[in-house]
Amino acid sequence: MDRTRASDDSVKSRRSPFKELDGVALAAPIYVTAIARELPAGARGAVVGAWRHGDAFDVEFTRPFECIVTVRSEGLVA
Repeated sequence: MDRTRASDDSVKSRRSPFKELDGVALAAPIYVTAIARELPAGARGAVVGAWRHGDAFDVEFTRPFECIVTVRSEGLVA
């Protein structure tokens, strides 16, 4: 068995569902502790960074207020 190929396949299967600057929306509300406010479900933002092959993303929001929040991939929709 070619172990290199097997590990390459597992990395490909974990590719990020979003790429930098993709528009995304929150699937559920998120409380932003740093400013003591809640971003509502459906709030739209742009991906500005990715963590661990797309396990989580830094998303910049401008409405209803400006912030950058790290959101797990399952918490975002296109």
